[in-house]
Amino acid sequence: MKASKELPILVDKDEKLKYIKNELILCRKHPTTRMQQRAIKLDYILIAVGYGSKKIRYGAQVYTLTDRCLSNTIYKKYTSELRGLEVVVFHKKIITTLWNYEIIKGNKPNQYNKNLKKFRDNNYRNLTLKEIEERSI
Repeated sequence: MKASKELPILVDKDEKLKYIKNELILCRKHPTTRMQQRAIKLDYILIAVGYGSKKIRYGAQVYTLTDRCLSNTIYKKYTSELRGLEVVVFHKKIITTLWNYEIIKGNKPNQYNKNLKKFRDNNYRNLTLKEIEERSI
């Protein structure tokens, strides 16, 4: 079966998520439009709030799903679909949902950072960035 059919069944069986479903309020127009625009389902949000890592930003609670959060749960095989989901909650109301693309991509350093690291190295001390790129090719 696909994740779209299996996840609602698992979420309905999960006692922890039943409690969260009763506590959270999705009453504003903003989160529902963001969910629709970003292809985020209510089941995904419940999993994020139930099993995601929690951080406080500007008074709001931000729940983020990472590989580590899902590793010891029944949702482990859906890590690729759920990785990087963030849910912002303020006073038990869902404010917005989003995908954190840095987590999805795995925080790979960009080319500029690689060149900067080489530039700091002793062998590349007095070279321009163009010369460093020519040496690395």
